[in-house]
Amino acid sequence: MANAGFETVINLALHDDPKYSLPDEAGLIQSLGMEYIHLPVLFTGPTESDLFAFFKAYELRHNKKIFIHCVANKRVSVFLALYRILKEGWPQNQALSEFRTVWEPDEIWQEAADPAF
Repeated sequence: MANAGFETVINLALHDDPKYSLPDEAGLIQSLGMEYIHLPVLFTGPTESDLFAFFKAYELRHNKKIFIHCVANKRVSVFLALYRILKEGWPQNQALSEFRTVWEPDEIWQEAADPAF
């Protein structure tokens, strides 16, 4: 990622499952000269404060090349769609059609994505 020019990594996943996380992701990313931001979002219970923390982290680095990930990029797809709708003025159908290429959210994430739904 560093060789591809990424300057920041934002991770929305938890670090409590070795199957889905690196043992020292923060240390690895920082050793490559990149900034690491961990914003753990509980998949079964995303909150408005999670979303606003993501917005703030994303906006503070808007001029950098950012790599955003979680486990399956479902959290990322919803948060980016909401950013595009609420902050960048994208039409809902455009932002939602892009994230629906990744997945079709369940009730928890449809509620989290409100007002997009």
